[in-house]
Amino acid sequence: MVSERTKAGLAAFNARVREAVKARAEALRPILVELAGMSANAIAAELNRRNVPTPTGRPWSAVTVIRVQRRLAD
Repeated sequence: MVSERTKAGLAAFNARVREAVKARAEALRPILVELAGMSANAIAAELNRRNVPTPTGRPWSAVTVIRVQRRLAD
């Protein structure tokens, strides 16, 4: 019974995290639409220049930009 509750709790936690990540990506959609046509490196540089924070507080990278774009494409 403990195992079932643990699995259910972890599943609920993971669902909340996925929703938070999706919401964060949606909040960035207007900026990414504005910067469409630029390379991922150029977008990352512009987001850093505008001081748009990442969830971890680290600088934007091309990989991070690509991940957000993929989340928005789903």
